Amino acid sequence: MADAGRTQRQPHDVPWEFGEPRPHHGAGRLRAWLPGSADASAENAPHGARLRALARDRLGSRLWTRPAGRSEAAQLPPGRGGAVLLHGAPSTGWLVPSPAGDHTLLLTGEEVTGGDPALDLGRVLGELHGLRSAATRGLGAAGQGPPVDCPAAARALLADYLRTEEVTADAGANLLDEDAPAALPPGNRARPHPPARRPHAGLRVLRRPAR
Repeated sequence: MADAGRTQRQPHDVPWEFGEPRPHHGAGRLRAWLPGSADASAENAPHGARLRALARDRLGSRLWTRPAGRSEAAQLPPGRGGAVLLHGAPSTGWLVPSPAGDHTLLLTGEEVTGGDPALDLGRVLGELHGLRSAATRGLGAAGQGPPVDCPAAARALLADYLRTEEVTADAGANLLDEDAPAALPPGNRARPHPPARRPHAGLRVLRRPAR
């Protein structure tokens, strides 16, 4: 996760200079999927509809409305630091450890966009929160195998992203609770140091074949 933090920081050090950023891809897909629009469901129907019904039943009406509100917030203008280059869809599933185990690559592809750096960080922190919650409830593969210290993973991500070791032991746990979005560093507060002039060694571009 430390490599993931360093790698995410690299594009975030690059200001967005391509006009008004387009709406965030992932947030747009989520807003379309939640009510079951035809565009979001066509590719995976009827499985998409079944998954949506199952998720809504498990979450309940109160929690079901929360993703819609969060995805709407993702479309708000960036913080005081302005828009930066975003990975767009960082995930633990895009991390590729080296055979030697000494570093990890974060694959990057067509989701690259511009916006607030908190959108990238929030996505990974949200994923860690989901994995921890699933493991606690014994859901799927998350509850199997060796236990994963998700708060420690969050601390490693933020420490190397912020280029500081001053991430307290409580920070990882706090960022994985329900108030995590309020704790994310928006705009220029997420970038307290000048850009580092080094090659983007941890970033690898993945392009899907043309259909």
